[in-house]
Amino acid sequence: MENKLHYTRGYCPIPREQRLLSLFNKLNNNVFNRIITLQPIYLTIFTGFALLLCISISQTLLRISNFSNIHINDFTVILFFPIIILTNVIYLWLIKEWTSLKKKTQKAITVYEETGLLESQIWKKPVITLIQDTLIINYRLKPLLRKIIYQITTYNIVIFLLITAISI
Repeated sequence: MENKLHYTRGYCPIPREQRLLSLFNKLNNNVFNRIITLQPIYLTIFTGFALLLCISISQTLLRISNFSNIHINDFTVILFFPIIILTNVIYLWLIKEWTSLKKKTQKAITVYEETGLLESQIWKKPVITLIQDTLIINYRLKPLLRKIIYQITTYNIVIFLLITAISI
């Protein structure tokens, strides 16, 4: 039996690992994405434990060093600051990845490389694929991006209020 390729509406010449659906699944199954978007309670628990750890480290260091001019709350905020920065970097990385996937999905022409070849190929999406991609953008990517942006805003407001309460 002869194997022929037919250009139908379901055919996609892009290798599976470069297809948008596999990129979507890869990004969706990412550990950071699961922790932040699917179970944000884990991030809250991690931040709480990190704050308690910073408080205990700052108390221990202040007792050992006998700094009389530094208050324990200031020292806790200084130790807690890298954790806040790391969490925000993870959030911003996720926003960047999901936004780039959204931009790739919106394009009508996809540039890809076949396995083993160094030259780029171009595939023009059929109308049905463009419609499916628009549905994926509107019902999967946009709500997920809104959720991540809402969570980073809420996280930073809560952390700001917490640091303000500690500093008083």
